[in-house]
Amino acid sequence: MNLMSVKDLSANYNIKKSTAYEMVKIKGFPAVRVNSKYFIIQEDFEKWIRSNIGKTVM
Repeated sequence: MNLMSVKDLSANYNIKKSTAYEMVKIKGFPAVRVNSKYFIIQEDFEKWIRSNIGKTVM
């Protein structure tokens, strides 16, 4: 299992950091908040992306 921070998500997928923070707040987005930090399981994120192809999520 590969955990990513919001910073990692931004860097790995070429997403602006502010957009990545907006994404983790979307209902159904595969992130967990621990104290003030969000973590995303990379495999779950990729599955979420595949399941939302063609949809507007933001």
